[in-house]
Amino acid sequence: MAQAVANHMIAHEEGGSIINMASIMAHRASLEIAAYCASKAAIEQLTKALAVEVAKKGIRVNALAPGFIPTDMTRDYLKMDETLRGGKVKRAIPVGRYGEIHELDGPLLLLASDVGSFMTGSTLVVDGGQSSYIDG
Repeated sequence: MAQAVANHMIAHEEGGSIINMASIMAHRASLEIAAYCASKAAIEQLTKALAVEVAKKGIRVNALAPGFIPTDMTRDYLKMDETLRGGKVKRAIPVGRYGEIHELDGPLLLLASDVGSFMTGSTLVVDGGQSSYIDG
């Protein structure tokens, strides 16, 4: 999708911003989700490679890597963690809670707007400090 959007922007001589969705699981490993972790790491590398290819065309390519935020995809897992594991995932987040979807608004606006005009090839991690926490 990112390549198709970049090609469209180039064909129409438009600059712009492409934001890929990664995850903190690009930087961590976990049981039973090896393919997910690998795919998110690949998204980050694709972001970097595409960023250097299209930068001179005025196109920025970045990624957002959220931590644990209850969504349709994660809600059941996080409920299971609370009941079966006593909140092990939540305890591994230094701020002491899961994120909320609206907390991605600011980071997305940074990556999408001219405020982030010197950012390309970057991954912005929004995870309550979890990926920085060695015991997490």
